[in-house]
Amino acid sequence: MPSLTLQILSLLSLLAITATVVSAQTQLITCGNNNPPSSNRTTYRLTFQYTLNYNFLESTPQAAAQVCQYTGPMVSHALGDDVSGPTTALRIVRLDTGDQLGYDAAGVVFSAPSWGGEILALQVLTPSSPFYNHPDKVVRSLAAQVDPSFGVRLGEFTIS
Repeated sequence: MPSLTLQILSLLSLLAITATVVSAQTQLITCGNNNPPSSNRTTYRLTFQYTLNYNFLESTPQAAAQVCQYTGPMVSHALGDDVSGPTTALRIVRLDTGDQLGYDAAGVVFSAPSWGGEILALQVLTPSSPFYNHPDKVVRSLAAQVDPSFGVRLGEFTIS
């Protein structure tokens, strides 16, 4: 299956966001910048609830583009907004959770400061934390879709 590139233009920021479905076999959607993280950054993954399951994101490019666009601001705000370098979404991955959950969950893989993993993990478990209380309503809505039972994991494609 050939690569399909979809561009969504955000009217608020006038920033073109690209979400690319690589192929049905690789089970991932790329988010624009896929450069490996620098030495002071680590790749992490957050997993979404059913409302943002992988099949939905794969078939709804606008939603996938919003996940790509708003993950960085969501994580940066949780870590204090003054993180060195951008916190960016790299890809959305399919997690084989069909047997356990009845649907394939989607995980967003992103690059963030290496020191931020533990802080972010605690914030995801705390509904009153900055992670869930971004000033932008769209970012708050995205954070509300994160499934805290998965926690924050090092960037990976599958779960056992």
